[in-house]
Amino acid sequence: MRFISMLNRRHIRVKILQILYSQNRSKSTSKDLYGYFNKTSKSFYQFFITQLHFFVLLKEETLRRLEINKNNYFKSEFNFLVDIIVKNKFIEAIENSKYINNYIGKKRN
Repeated sequence: MRFISMLNRRHIRVKILQILYSQNRSKSTSKDLYGYFNKTSKSFYQFFITQLHFFVLLKEETLRRLEINKNNYFKSEFNFLVDIIVKNKFIEAIENSKYINNYIGKKRN
């Protein structure tokens, strides 16, 4: 999870530099710039959580396809994904994360 915090810090630095540059070029108030920063940071955060949840959806689709392939009579080369996706510890951690599941659940409703 260290990568996640580094990514967030980098994003925040870039946004702050963008805000400082825009303040230099325009006559926006600090309150306007803070509102813009807050809005874009929330949008980035939502995008990031959605990207993490995508791995869970990928795993669900892989399991569904594996189940379909069990019923077929021809040999499938789809089974190599079991080790890569289904048994992946990173995806399991995301899947078991209460925080991500609660966040995605709130956005779906």
